Amino acid sequence: MPPGDFICERYRYDPETGALALHYSFDDGPRFEERIVFPVRALSRRDSEALDRVFRLLLLACGVSYYKAFAPGRVRCTAFPLDHATAAFFTDFYVKGLGEFAWRNGIDLASLLRIVAEDVEPPAAVPLELPRLTCVPVGGGKDSIVTIECLKQAGEPLVLFSLGNAAPIDATIAQAVLPAIHVTRKLDPALFALNEAGALNGHVPITGILSMIVLACAIILGFDAIAMSNEHSASAPNVDGVNHQYSKSFEFEQAFSRLLERHVVTGVRYFSLLRPLSEVAIARRFARHAAYFPVFRSCNTAFRQSAERRGTNWCCDCPKCRFVFLALAPFVDRQRLVATFGRDMLDEAAQIDGFAELCGLRSHKPFECVGEIEESATVMAHLAGMPAWRDDVVVRALSPRLHGDLAALFAPRGPHLFPSDTWRCSMRVDELRGRRVAIWGFAREGRAALRFLRERDPGLAVTVLDDADAPGVDVPLISGRARIAAAIDGFDVVVKSPGISLYDPLVVQAQGIGVRFTSLLNLWFADAPTCRTICVTGTKGKSTTTALIAHLLRGVRWTAMAGGNIGVPVTELPRDGLDAAVIEVSSYQAADFSGLCDIAVLTSLHQEHLDWHGSVEAYRRDKLNLLRHARLAIAHADARAGIDAHDDVVYFDPCSASAVANRYLARPHNLSNLGAALAVTTSLGVDPAEALLAAETFQPLPHRQQEIGEVDGVQYVDDSISTTPEATIAALDVYRDRAVTVIIGGHDRGIDYLGLVARLKCEPRPGVVLLDASGRRIRDLLGAGILADTMGDAVTQAREMTPRGGVILLSPAAPSYGRYRSFIERGEDFARCAGL
Repeated sequence: MPPGDFICERYRYDPETGALALHYSFDDGPRFEERIVFPVRALSRRDSEALDRVFRLLLLACGVSYYKAFAPGRVRCTAFPLDHATAAFFTDFYVKGLGEFAWRNGIDLASLLRIVAEDVEPPAAVPLELPRLTCVPVGGGKDSIVTIECLKQAGEPLVLFSLGNAAPIDATIAQAVLPAIHVTRKLDPALFALNEAGALNGHVPITGILSMIVLACAIILGFDAIAMSNEHSASAPNVDGVNHQYSKSFEFEQAFSRLLERHVVTGVRYFSLLRPLSEVAIARRFARHAAYFPVFRSCNTAFRQSAERRGTNWCCDCPKCRFVFLALAPFVDRQRLVATFGRDMLDEAAQIDGFAELCGLRSHKPFECVGEIEESATVMAHLAGMPAWRDDVVVRALSPRLHGDLAALFAPRGPHLFPSDTWRCSMRVDELRGRRVAIWGFAREGRAALRFLRERDPGLAVTVLDDADAPGVDVPLISGRARIAAAIDGFDVVVKSPGISLYDPLVVQAQGIGVRFTSLLNLWFADAPTCRTICVTGTKGKSTTTALIAHLLRGVRWTAMAGGNIGVPVTELPRDGLDAAVIEVSSYQAADFSGLCDIAVLTSLHQEHLDWHGSVEAYRRDKLNLLRHARLAIAHADARAGIDAHDDVVYFDPCSASAVANRYLARPHNLSNLGAALAVTTSLGVDPAEALLAAETFQPLPHRQQEIGEVDGVQYVDDSISTTPEATIAALDVYRDRAVTVIIGGHDRGIDYLGLVARLKCEPRPGVVLLDASGRRIRDLLGAGILADTMGDAVTQAREMTPRGGVILLSPAAPSYGRYRSFIERGEDFARCAGL
């Protein structure tokens, strides 16, 4: 005769040892004791009360492992009065969490099971104030690694969590080099004896149990966020109404979060950072973290209860092994992937049926934590077009029956619960609705910001702030600094254009009273770009390097475009169809960048824009901020001294001139730009020889040492982009063997011109014509040179000084502000005055 009701009898916690004992029994049947051992810390009365609430949840949750041995119709709790709201949550937890178990054993749990509740008021949640710290439970597979690296790069303080002592989890934690919490859980051996004797057995909602254990640790050790790594596809059923991954699903995440907020504890946020992503999108991100390849493991054999029965490698004969191999195949070099798993599963005829099941060519999705059928089918079809995989036996057998768009799997999907301040770049356009929003600065980027906001939310109310009147604005406009100062504290969010200094007293004052500032670049990154993102910054060379990287990638058959500070706002790059977006990032944009790019490049690091940044130290810090928000940071070897030795940076050297067939790229400063571009393309798996071949057809960008023509035997060169002394020195070096007259000067930002002056005094000495405030300061330092009032006057003076065969070089070493709206307008004026 089977036992009667299942009873959650009692729990006992020893604060001295951290041991929690959970007691269960069946009426007229066996009894069980489970033990969970937590870290130990002295707690306040309120913390202890909150912890007790969580232990009540654990008593009910862990009971599911014992309940299933006989699956009776009733569950009773004798440890405390169980209210109806908590009973309803755990009814779903048992019925849906045991969905696969019930399906396999032919039990209708939804009709059978009743968790007995009493007519008591559910308790109010205990409010806690915990330190800002995010805990990431580590599973040993790719998903938690992606969460760790995303939050690490975003600058979030992190602690990791492990349950038990599985080798892949320990190895992942060691590779992440982060502090970790370790908890042990020991099920009653009597349960295993029952299973051996033929008791009912099957999958339990282990992620839900783990979540409650981590919640207890949040109270004991003090952290305010639990970042799970459950993807969008975890919500998909295996068969109608049955989801093997219920406690990883968004349904569970919402239900558990509601229960905590209403009846358990406030001050701890529970969410999955990967919820909007498909498994394939996660695999794509994981592929960038090769350091974890030798240690990660998803195969169930590595996590068996008995340590003696655990596998030490991928078994290569289960749905999880097949799916992870398949998901990574488009993004990882074939030889490396095969070495990681030990076999090429796609080239084994015996694996065809297993992969067919993943791809939906059999009865149903496997009862395992694998991606959706659409994902497997799409990847398998995609591999048929990849030379590395198309001849594998499984790909040849299955791909003709499958189709799908791989790029579509990269798009973010569905809702999520992660809070807006957990990942600093998570302020998205959809979070602006209902807030008072302003765009400050209405030049090119400000106008692009208005278009972007309107595209994403046509009904969003926006006000424009600008120092001057902005003609043609069809939204409310506040112009003039005094009016802006009076109005800015009336906004919740300000989208700041790059020209507005982060250190402007109005910005600092507004931030102090709670106004949040963001930028077009941050909004774009928060909108989850689906392509690789390569961000390029530097005192000089960033525009050419940006254009060159995009050119080289197109030359090796990638779809790549350049945008950002180079002239195309990032929001005007295509949303779909790009393999890579190469984005020029100014120091203004880098200063408050809070996104996460795939690769960040620093071309050089010298003094620049001190009027905006306030000091050399702030300028360097703001530039380097970009490197700290990238999965891979690449910098010129000369910048090593200015970069924190603890930062993980790959350094590059200039390319050898003998390897370069392109005359423009063979110039000394461009050899550095080419070195940066090759470092990027090599990191993306491009053959350097193939990239150098593509470089032969690169054309210089306008206004960057652009030889615009000859007049009366004199070569005119437009280097209007030059805003630093170093850029002007580099341009002078290009024409060292010719008679040169250089036009220098513009807006004075107070930077150091002594190096440029020393170069101007070198032999052969160029002729020097000087403009504007910085030109006058250079003349005072140089003790020579001709002052000009206008560009036309400067060109006339230069023409008189320059012999036939010589060069007139516009290389201002200063911004164009005051006289021109941009360096482009300055360069065009130079060409007009030259008659070109």
